[in-house]
Amino acid sequence: MLKELSIGKIIYAKRKELGLTQEELAEYLGISKPAVSKWESGQSYPDITLLPVIASYFNISVDCLLGYEPQLDQEKIRNHYLHLCQLASQGHFDKALAECREYCKKYSSCWELLLLMGQWIVNYHQLASPPSQPHELLQEALGLFQRIEKHGSDHHLASQALEMQAYCYLALGDPDSTIRLLENRKEINISPQLLLSQAYKMKGNNAKAKEVLQVSLYFGVVLLFNILPNMSILYIDEPTKVEQCRRIGQMASDAFDLIHLHPILLLSFLLPLSISYAKQANWEKCLDVLEEYTDIALSPQTFPLHLKGNDFFDQLDGYFSSLSLGNALPRDENSIRQSLASSLEVVPEFSVLRDHPRFLAMQERLSRLKSAQKQ
Repeated sequence: MLKELSIGKIIYAKRKELGLTQEELAEYLGISKPAVSKWESGQSYPDITLLPVIASYFNISVDCLLGYEPQLDQEKIRNHYLHLCQLASQGHFDKALAECREYCKKYSSCWELLLLMGQWIVNYHQLASPPSQPHELLQEALGLFQRIEKHGSDHHLASQALEMQAYCYLALGDPDSTIRLLENRKEINISPQLLLSQAYKMKGNNAKAKEVLQVSLYFGVVLLFNILPNMSILYIDEPTKVEQCRRIGQMASDAFDLIHLHPILLLSFLLPLSISYAKQANWEKCLDVLEEYTDIALSPQTFPLHLKGNDFFDQLDGYFSSLSLGNALPRDENSIRQSLASSLEVVPEFSVLRDHPRFLAMQERLSRLKSAQKQ
């Protein structure tokens, strides 16, 4: 909107920077001194035909003169996202959603921002009301991801947008569209990270070679712990394979010290595993896994939440700092605490355990996370 233009302040700042008086600028532009004075005080704006002349005189673009930023830098994008997370966690979802939409409108070609705004909607859409709105919000996020894939010039962002589309279709109950998007994707057989690491090694930059491989292995660990819980659910009719999923997860967790590296990833493996045991009516193993889940959720290693390395993964800081959100997680800490605190209450497979002493004790322990929320 016109009232949001900061052109007057920019003209004032640039004029002062060049040591010009209002009279000198007015004389150059062929207008009166009061006209320049009104621009700088915000009472009026220059005629549109003068904008390129003024911008050229100050050696800036017209966008810069208008104070318009078609692209935001990574820090501003990150701050916008974290601000929305904070609003949502404080119970102001509608306000956060309105601001999200305003960002998307104002910076409609800033593809990294649009991707994060779509991801924010996906991460927080369940807070919307009435009940029909979450479905509509997923459709809105889907539209953002489709636009990024179709019009964005960054291949990496387009690939992320396509994957988020696939997720939205699943959440909307449309598996056919997810299959259509993903089943024919071609993967590179030789990891580019391996080639990149070897290239750095050939140049004698062993530190960078190590960093590249650590980042690649880190993603392998994240992928493993996203696959295992899905496999454990899929194989509930094959108890032996569920046990194998559990053993693989335990060995990998110990090997990579997941409790220090990424405890939330470990929790996201244990809860589906316990559901698998519940579906098999293997209640003792279900409770054993839930005990481990509860212990980790309450561990001092889990909070505060942020992406970090450990003794083995000691070359990840540079990579995390390059991410859109830095070392912050996509959901804010208060929301995650709330989800963990109520996680046992919302799983229908645990209904048989509602009166079990061990289960009740775990629910009581997890409820402490609510009182420990950040203010």
